[in-house]
Amino acid sequence: MVGEMTETRGQKNSASHLHTGHRERLRHKVMTSGTASLYDYEVIEMLLHFCIPRKDTKVLAKTLLAKHKTVQRLIYSEPEDLLEIPGIGENVVVFFKLLQRLTGEMLREELLSNNVLSSWQTVVHYCRNEIGFERGEKIAVLYLDSRNRLIASDILAEGTVNKVNIYTREVVREAVLKKAVAIILVHNHPSGDTTPSKQDIEMTRTIRDALRNVDIILHDHLIISPNSCSSFKTMGLI
Repeated sequence: MVGEMTETRGQKNSASHLHTGHRERLRHKVMTSGTASLYDYEVIEMLLHFCIPRKDTKVLAKTLLAKHKTVQRLIYSEPEDLLEIPGIGENVVVFFKLLQRLTGEMLREELLSNNVLSSWQTVVHYCRNEIGFERGEKIAVLYLDSRNRLIASDILAEGTVNKVNIYTREVVREAVLKKAVAIILVHNHPSGDTTPSKQDIEMTRTIRDALRNVDIILHDHLIISPNSCSSFKTMGLI
């Protein structure tokens, strides 16, 4: 019996040593070659190390990626979707939420100091970070100054999986209060199809005309999804 217990402990110690050695090899890989040298599952595996320090996270990382398909979709997945995976706890949910926040802050800082119209990809990334992965439709507004730099951004309305309503007067009021010279409307389509509906087009033109009455420009209306973005301006709809 004693011999069997000793062997079991030895097996555990051996497994622990293998996990530690594997993690050290990944760390060395990043330090010498950068993160571009890692596979996607290895990136997730290393992130999980910080949340689950005493467990081999390689299999768990592959399981998560198999379910969510991409690193981006995984990081932005809903807490309940993460927690239904055995081995995933609140530490992982909180860690991913912090990654979302950090990403948003870095993108926001770039928009605060640069002309938004010349940083269009950053605008798209910022908007996708804010609402692009939401399960219900939301409408956000980016308020710009006379040099087209970001003053502030708000989520002004929340709806269901395929519908959201917003009051034109609310958009105008908030733009005036924030002393905006121009705005960009943004909303998400959880279905992934960013084609504007007839209601989207009518609502956008109503808001555009109301803003003109107070000398505020509607630069664009973006429809965002995890993998796509449609611009009303590019499509000639405003």
